[in-house]
Amino acid sequence: MPGNPGVMDQQIRIEQPSRTPDSAGGATVSWTEVATVWAEVVPLSASERTAGGKIEAANMHRIRIRRMPGLDAQMRLVWVSNGNAVLNIRGVNDPGPRAAMQELTAEMGVGVPG
Repeated sequence: MPGNPGVMDQQIRIEQPSRTPDSAGGATVSWTEVATVWAEVVPLSASERTAGGKIEAANMHRIRIRRMPGLDAQMRLVWVSNGNAVLNIRGVNDPGPRAAMQELTAEMGVGVPG
């Protein structure tokens, strides 16, 4: 994953879900900040699909950050440098403890699972 750290010019907040049981037997989901980091954000693809009778636009991105062990697809990203746009993590590529960088695949424009 070679690259120029100078292109890591986008601020990303990494959040994890916290579920609190409610009185109806379900749960309320809130998001807790794990870290705010600098990243390289590269658009990969865009598509549209129908969900619940509505058209949803989805944009896939590759997010390159300094390696952070413990990231997973249950977390989400908030693209601070892009108006706090929310991205769902779809994949985490962790190349191992000796690597300085890692890549995430994230999708923007669709509902965040709760």
